[in-house]
Amino acid sequence: MKTVLLIGMVVLLLALDWAALHDILKGEPNLYAEYGMILFSIVIFGVMIFVGLRRKKKRANV
Repeated sequence: MKTVLLIGMVVLLLALDWAALHDILKGEPNLYAEYGMILFSIVIFGVMIFVGLRRKKKRANV
C-alpha cells in the first residue's frame, strides 16, 4: 500500500511540475506560483530520497 501511495505522489508531483514548466515556457506574466511549485516539489523529492536512503541504511544494519 505504501508503494502505491508513493508512486501516486511522485506522479502527481511530476504532473504539477510539468504544468508549472509549461506555464513558465508559455510566458505567463506572474510566475510566483509556478516557481513555488517547482521549489516545493524539489524539497518533497529531496525529503523522499533522504527518508528512503535512511530506511535502506537501517535495514542493512539490522
